[in-house]
Formats: sequence, C-alpha cells, structure tokens
Amino acid sequence: MIVNFFNPVLLRQRGLTLVRWVVLAVSYFLAAAFGAILIPPFANIPIVWPASGIALGVLLISKKRDWTVIALIIFAANLAAILVSGRGLATGLVFSLVSTIQSMASAWLVVGALGSSIQFNRLKEVIYLIAITILIAILAGVGGGILGSFNSNLSFGEAWFLWALTSEVSAILVAPIILTWRIVRLP
Repeated sequence: MIVNFFNPVLLRQRGLTLVRWVVLAVSYFLAAAFGAILIPPFANIPIVWPASGIALGVLLISKKRDWTVIALIIFAANLAAILVSGRGLATGLVFSLVSTIQSMASAWLVVGALGSSIQFNRLKEVIYLIAITILIAILAGVGGGILGSFNSNLSFGEAWFLWALTSEVSAILVAPIILTWRIVRLP
C-alpha cells in the first residue's frame, strides 16, 4: 500500500487530477462571477450564466466516478461567486444547489441516452443535447422561479422563464466547446 502511494506514475496522475480540479474550480468561479455581475437589480437571476455550460461540458467529458467531486466543486464555486457578488447566503445556497442539480441531471440524462463518448459528429447527439438541456432547464426553472421571485420585482412565471432561458442558452453554447476541446488534439 505504501509502495503504491509513492509510485511516481500514480503521483503524477494524482497531481494532474488535482490540477484539473483547480482549473475547473477557478474557471467555473470566474464564469459564475461574470454571470453574477450580470444579475440585474430587479431580479435574482443573471441574464447570462456561462458557468452552466462549463459544468455540463466538464461533466460530459469526465468519468462518472469523478462526478461527485465535480458537483462539489461546482457547488462551492457557485456559492463563492454569489457571495462575492454581494448576494446573501440563503440566495447563494439555493442558487448553487439548483444550478448544480441542473448540471448533474442534464449530464446524467445525456450520458444515459448517448453514452460517454459524445463527439457531436451525429445530428442525434446535437438534438439530444438540446432536448435534454431544455427539459432540465424547464424543470430547474421551478427552483429558479422561486429564487427569482423572492425579493425581486419578477413574478414566478417571469423568473422561471428567465432561469430556463438563461441556463439553456448558456449550456447549449458553452458545453459543445468543451466537448470539442476534448476531441481536438493539439500538436
């Protein structure tokens, strides 16, 4: 057991994994902080949330055994970005929870429908990604609607629609970029 722990190959793999987690945390936090800056004063929901696309893309290129760690990173980075933007802890917790569950559910359904080697070289893959992210965004919009209508000038319906649209568009635009980075091999 001790011999395996100090194995140079395993140490290098653990180091690369740690670097990946740190890169994910920083990237997600920056994307979430950018989205949090764009939360208008009349609502608790951002106009754009590129972090949802990062979360979905990273989940889709990762092994399922890593999803728990990724979910924790997404939740923590989300919460940190919301708190840094001046929102309250309760808002940050609810927003982070709904956003993390939305990304996890989307990834779980996409991988369940298409398998783990999605490359966007078939129309079926594109249609499934769009359809599943729309479905999950509509369902997660309930949590977003509750959050958005709380302490804002938006009705539940307006907040629900804004959440669903924001997260859907962001996921569809950003996730495929991350998936294609996995496919393209740089020299």
